[in-house]
Amino acid sequence: MLIVKVWHLDRPLLPEDVEDLSPTLRLSKKSLLKAAFRGFFVDDVETVHQAAWFRGFLAGEKVEFYVEGSGTYELANMDLVSREVYLVRAEAPPASPPLIFFSYQTEYPEASTQIERVLEQTVAQIGRTHRLGQKLRIERPHRLADGTVRLDTDVRRLIRQALMVIADTTLITSVQGKGFPSPNVCLEVGYALVSKKPYQIKLVEWPAPEPQTQGAIFPFSISDELRLIPQDETDLAQKLAIELTDVLKRFRLI
Repeated sequence: MLIVKVWHLDRPLLPEDVEDLSPTLRLSKKSLLKAAFRGFFVDDVETVHQAAWFRGFLAGEKVEFYVEGSGTYELANMDLVSREVYLVRAEAPPASPPLIFFSYQTEYPEASTQIERVLEQTVAQIGRTHRLGQKLRIERPHRLADGTVRLDTDVRRLIRQALMVIADTTLITSVQGKGFPSPNVCLEVGYALVSKKPYQIKLVEWPAPEPQTQGAIFPFSISDELRLIPQDETDLAQKLAIELTDVLKRFRLI
């Protein structure tokens, strides 16, 4: 009996990255058609029944899997009684509809406004230069009016699905010579660091707005390749264009 590993794609992943993860399902291969895959899962029925992706499928959500050695498929039908699974080949590469997650701060809004403006212009320019199958969009998290710091389910989902996370890590305060970005941004960046590949994360640090933060040390030990410290908007536009184009090429979107 040939057992094939299958991974649920809840976020953009390249094939070589997918296979480093624990498989979502193990399928006994029944048949492989030109554009479909049929098999029977050998995993525990109750575990599958309780899985978030299966509940989403029952609710009508699109569920995609990467099948070992075969590629990306969409779940077309599944029967827990017979254990049968029917997959059809996905038209898109292993990624959700292309989006960029922009983690902004409200303590120094001028910085986030500048970064977002450049980001929007860069995305528009890439759209004019390359023919994207789907429009690349920018998603921003909702910030609570009372300033409460939280990482809710919707924000985590957006970060997982994002092709790229752009965060405004401009220092807003300092303590004993160490500067600190916005708490909300820190929380979202922390989640991105454990759910994304390094090339999918860029931390943009605008020149320190307050005298006490000028010359302050960035407080976290993060690889320099993740950080962008632009001189001005033109410099940021050039850097973002390079980084975004690289990610889009990796996922075969351009």
